[in-house]
Amino acid sequence: MVRPGRPSAGQSSATPQDGVFMSAQQLLDLVKNAQAAGPNPEPTHPRSGFARLCRDYTDLGGRPFKGSESVIEIQAWLKSCDHIFSRMNLIDLHRVQVASSMLQERALDWYELLISEIIEADLTWEQFREQFKLKFVPEAEKVTLARRFIDLVQGESSVTDYVASFESLSKYGVEYINTPLKKNQRFVYGLNKNLKKPLLLKLEVSFDQLVDIALRLEEADK
Repeated sequence: MVRPGRPSAGQSSATPQDGVFMSAQQLLDLVKNAQAAGPNPEPTHPRSGFARLCRDYTDLGGRPFKGSESVIEIQAWLKSCDHIFSRMNLIDLHRVQVASSMLQERALDWYELLISEIIEADLTWEQFREQFKLKFVPEAEKVTLARRFIDLVQGESSVTDYVASFESLSKYGVEYINTPLKKNQRFVYGLNKNLKKPLLLKLEVSFDQLVDIALRLEEADK
């Protein structure tokens, strides 16, 4: 009969009984069991690991930012970040971390000063954007760009280039194009005379349709 609490012949317990030191056989059994189980698996990094987030950002078209870019390029960089981060479905903390890791030169100096005054982990993406715009998109520059939009004309540019300039600067003169009719009027008034006259009769169409008509008229004049 096997006494309760003790292993039977041919068996060994993997753990010591209460108050008893492990025997040599028990130690050997533990070693064999560990070897049979194989090495502990290496910890895996989740997809949201920081290095992977940065790679995803660049794979989706994200670029570094130095702080020496033009105001239009600065606004475009921030808009691009918003778009990419939305596609990546990032939380606020990761948005700030990825964006700040892309800063270089003057922009990096600004950020290091910012986080010396604000706890980085508490910085929301909206706060980052606001501080970023205060530093790199000053009000005086916005006024200058609004004036450029007001004065914009086609001149020697193609219709395609004029449209690109119109759309790029339009965000600084929203009050002048805050209805479809006002937007069409502002666009047409900046076109060259040979295109302006026929398009003044088409102001009721959508902006995209107006641009398409302008492009076709330009092609017909060649």
